[in-house]
Parts: sequence; structure tokens; C-alpha cells
Amino acid sequence: MWNYGRLLIFALSITFYGCASAPVKETPSAIQGPLIDSIHAKARENASWFEVHKKSISTAQKKYRGETAPELAYALEKGIYLYEDKRIVGYLRKIVDELLLKWEGPKPRLAIILKSDQGFSAYVDEYNQLFISTGLLREVKNEDQLAAVLAHELSHVLLKHNPTLSAARNTSRALEMGGMIAVAAAAYESKRKGSKKHMKRGTDALLGFQSMGLIWSDILTPSWSRKNEREADMMGMDLLIRAGYNYEEFYKVIERIHDASKRRSERVELFNRLSSLYLQANKNKAYKKNGNQLDRMVGDLKLVLASSIVTSGLNKIASKSKSHEDRAIRIDALKNYLNAAYEGGDLPPEIRTGEFNRVLRSKAAKSRLEQDLVAIEIINAVANRNVRGAKTKYKKLRRKGSYEFNSYIAAKSSVYKLKRDRKAAIRELNKMIRRGDAPAEAYLDLAMLYISVKNFRKANGVLQTGIKKIGRDYKFLPSLVLLNKRSGNIKAAENYTIKCQKYNSETRKTIAQMVLNPQRKDSYYYQCASILGYDVIAKRERAAERKRKAQRKKVKQLEKQLKSIFKIK
Repeated sequence: MWNYGRLLIFALSITFYGCASAPVKETPSAIQGPLIDSIHAKARENASWFEVHKKSISTAQKKYRGETAPELAYALEKGIYLYEDKRIVGYLRKIVDELLLKWEGPKPRLAIILKSDQGFSAYVDEYNQLFISTGLLREVKNEDQLAAVLAHELSHVLLKHNPTLSAARNTSRALEMGGMIAVAAAAYESKRKGSKKHMKRGTDALLGFQSMGLIWSDILTPSWSRKNEREADMMGMDLLIRAGYNYEEFYKVIERIHDASKRRSERVELFNRLSSLYLQANKNKAYKKNGNQLDRMVGDLKLVLASSIVTSGLNKIASKSKSHEDRAIRIDALKNYLNAAYEGGDLPPEIRTGEFNRVLRSKAAKSRLEQDLVAIEIINAVANRNVRGAKTKYKKLRRKGSYEFNSYIAAKSSVYKLKRDRKAAIRELNKMIRRGDAPAEAYLDLAMLYISVKNFRKANGVLQTGIKKIGRDYKFLPSLVLLNKRSGNIKAAENYTIKCQKYNSETRKTIAQMVLNPQRKDSYYYQCASILGYDVIAKRERAAERKRKAQRKKVKQLEKQLKSIFKIK
């Protein structure tokens, strides 16, 4: 039987197993004037400065061939709820352009994307997409603080730092896998055992994995090396000073980042405790039935190993995500840099608040951002099966106004599902998909709702639309296997299961599962095959072998007939 806890351990363990472990260099190089000047000397008139980025875009274009831009398709596949607000994006773009005015190298191609998130976070991915969380927009106090965040992230791009070693990237991959398989497997169990409770568990699990991106986004920030972080701080300071911003606001931003780090530590501790509880509840998996004393000792050892692996994995994730020094060290390093590079610097200019207040602190903007936070809290409450909490929060969700952003729609559909109002949940998810910026989970969730009411044609249409939009079928294959199995199209279900093979390299067997059950098959293909109920490849190989045997038998019979005819002659 599938359960949410089991898939949570799968996600956490696979993350630990997949984290990069590059050594961190702790000693910064000596400061010789402003860092930006030395970078200008290398980047000026160098047309190939962003060549690596161009290669990343080229790789994405080969991987994502849908209607959505490849870079954005990558984000949608990872389940990010986009927060659409053209005015805010335009404002952020204006700040970035100001920061780049004194940059003498080639101008980088940079997309700005708002994402619904509780956390105070911003990061640049390998496709030069600058993600800004709504949590950050809610917490910054003025334009200078916002410019400090943007200057730091922009510096990663200008300095050509490599974000591909992000622990968050590995985590989102594991979580997305858990979400897909949880729902598909639960729906299969629902039919096989004739019980609706399995389907409900699967739906709850999907909601859980959808919100895991929100919960973990401020736990696992991109894992840059600390050397790169120092450089981005110094370069960010250069950009702020030369664009005329109040550089002292950078220190206040660092304080806020420190507070977010504390929240991350608290959440890691919470998940440590949950993991231990899960292992204890499922400890029978470590022991043989009717085993002797030696088997019991081996089972005890397995349980201890699994528990320590999960705990150390979580702690390793926490340490990976701590890419900065402590705030005091970081602030002192920046002040020392300011004194060395600018001989203390001029008095900082006045803080800018005019346009900031008009764009981010207007009544309409504040209301939308507050509603986004309520929506995220509802999604998380549903994920934690806190029905009362979700319904209480739902009362704070306003029904009138321009709140049709993805987290808001997802929150409404989540509550409708709690109330077993499938029609309303379907209506909301269709609304999100029509907007054109829905995450893959919205397509999967809607398809599962259609499957639950046996509207297989619409379920297939939703899944095919998701594939067409995002540009590859990775996240949709398990649901397509289930859909065709439930609708009786077994041949199509088998073909989709076989397609899962090409994504085996994107998944890994978890260390904890290998300890508890080394024989378990956890490749992507076998996850899809478990939904179908049997190994398609093995079945077809057996069928081919039977066909070959029949042909050999036929040949022998023919030979026997020919010999008989020859003897008669």
C-alpha cells in the first residue's frame, strides 16, 4: 500500500543521494580595488562571455519542444506556481536595467519570474531566469533593499557562476516524481480494491507534493559555493553603489536572509522528527517473517542504518543550503570590502520609496500579495491533512477582486476537493490551464479528477495538452498508463509504460530503501509498470519466446513432412 510518508522518505533520501559534494574554498582572494573593474577588464568586448549560458539554452531547446519557452517549461515541469503581475515584473526589470547601466561587458539575457512562495528567496537558474518569491516582495521595505537582492543575483550571472549544483534542483526532481506516482498508484489501488479511500490518499499525496515546492523552497536555496557568494556580495555592492542606491540597505537584506535561514533550520528539524516516526511505524519492513535471532539482529541493523541515513541526509541538505557565512561574518566582510575598495565610500544616498510604494505597497498590490500568502497557507494545510486549518484559512480568501493567479486558483480547487465538490474543483483547474502558465501538477490533478468520474476522453485531452504545452511527456506518463488501464486500452497502457524506460536515468533508487529492501525495483520504468500491474517488457519477451518456439515447432513439423514425402518417393 502506498502512503504519503513513504513517498516523503523517497523524496528526502533521493535528494541526499543526489546532492553534489564539491569542496568549498573558504579563503577569498586579496582585494585589489572594486571587483567590478577587474571583471570589466575580462568581459569588455568579449562576445563569448555568456557562451556557457547560450549552451544551456540550446540544451533546453532540445529537451523541451512545446509551446512554452524551453526555460519556462523547465519551471512549469518542476511545479512552480507563477505569480502573474506585469506591473511588478516591469518595475523589477527597470531596477535591473539601472544596475546594468555601468556594466561594460555584453548584456545578459535575463528573464524575471515571480513565484508564489512563503519564503524570502531569490535565485537565478542555469537558464538565466531570475526567480523572485512573493514572500520576498511582501517583506522588503524599500527599493534599495529590492535592488540589493537583484544586484546580488545579477552578479551571479555577470560572474558566470554555475547554478547547476543546486540541492533544490535535485529535491524538486524527487518531489515531482513522488507526486506523480502517489496519485497514479493510489488510483490503481482504488480500482483494484474497490475502495475510494485509496484515491483520496493519492489526491492528498499529490496536493502534498505540490505544496512541498512551496514548503521547501526556502529550505533548499541554490547551493552556490561560499566563495561565489562572497564574490556576488562584492559585485552586488559595486552595482548598487554605481547605480546610486543606498548600499547600507544591503546589510538589512542580509539580516532578513539570516532570519529565513533560521526558519529553514527549524523545518529541517521538524522533518527529521517526521522521518524517524515514519521509520518506526514501518519498521516491520526491515524484518523477515518468522525469522530467527540472526534475522532479527540483521533487521535491527537495517532499521538503524536507514534511520541514520535519512537523518544525515536531511542534515546534509541543510548544510548544503547554507551557502553563506553567518550574518555577522558576511556583513563584516562586506564592510571590509567597502573600506578597501572604496576607501570607506561616500555617504549613502537617500532611500528610494516613491515608486516602490506605488507598485508594491498600493492597496491593490498589497491585497493580491496577502491573498497569495493565504492561498499558500491553504495549500500547505491541505498537504498536511489539516482540514480544519484549510477551511479556516479559506474563509480569509476573498471572492471578489483580481486574484486569479495560480496559487489562488490551486487553493480554491484544493478546498473544493476537501468538500468533495469535484465539479467546482474541475472548473478551477480548467481556469488555471486556460491561462497558459499552469504547472504540470495542475494537468495531472485535473486528469485524475476526470479519471475518478470516468471521463477518460477529457482526462486524455488534459494530459496531451500538458505534454504539448511543456514539450515532453516525462511527468505525464504514469497518469497516461493509469488512464489507459482504467479505460480498458491495455495496449496503449503498455506502450506508455515502455516509454518510461527512457527516463530511468532521471531517477535513482533511494539509499534508505536499498537498506530496508535491497531487492526493490525503483527505476522509473518499474514505477510505471507497478501502476499497470505487471512487467510489460518481461511479458512481451515471454510472448516473443513463445512465438519463436511455435515457429521452431512448425519448422520441425514441416521438415518431418518433407522427409516423409521424400521417403515415399
